[in-house]
Amino acid sequence: MKVLNDLFGEFVVNDKATAIMADIAYSWRVLAICSGTAVLLAYLYLIVIRCIGGIIVWGSIFLIQASLISGGYYTYIQRDEYLEGDEYRDWLLYGAYTIWGIGALFFLCICCCCKAIRLGISVYQTTAQFVASNLRIFALPMISYFVALIWLCIWLVSAVYVMSIGDPKPRPDYEFITEM
Repeated sequence: MKVLNDLFGEFVVNDKATAIMADIAYSWRVLAICSGTAVLLAYLYLIVIRCIGGIIVWGSIFLIQASLISGGYYTYIQRDEYLEGDEYRDWLLYGAYTIWGIGALFFLCICCCCKAIRLGISVYQTTAQFVASNLRIFALPMISYFVALIWLCIWLVSAVYVMSIGDPKPRPDYEFITEM
């Protein structure tokens, strides 16, 4: 308990809390601009997802597949940098075959999950449409933040009150229950 009292005294009495609040008050414009920019970018992202969400998903899948194929090819070509019989030459060949194997496995997984991917894209686009038509969803995090802030203030007042009424001591009959 003494540690909490020391920590509270050090934090509040030494004016660290006031310095933090002063920093927030000093930089409120930057915080407001950053918050507004984040909301604007979120709306733009919703528009992009509604318009070309499928292209983004399929493009990233094809990009991963192309990266695996070209990575295997690059590794295969790099083995020519080493002399015949060199250990690294063999390891690069095994690496190329492994990367191509992963690429083949990835291709098979994509073929087997094609219908699920299309369904996921549809759900993704529908979610973007829902959020765009219900803009109050963006207020939910702020409301949650303010409720948590109110709860924190109530908790802090309660904690200070409990710390100020005395030291906890175990009861003689019930050691797991304390009294002040």
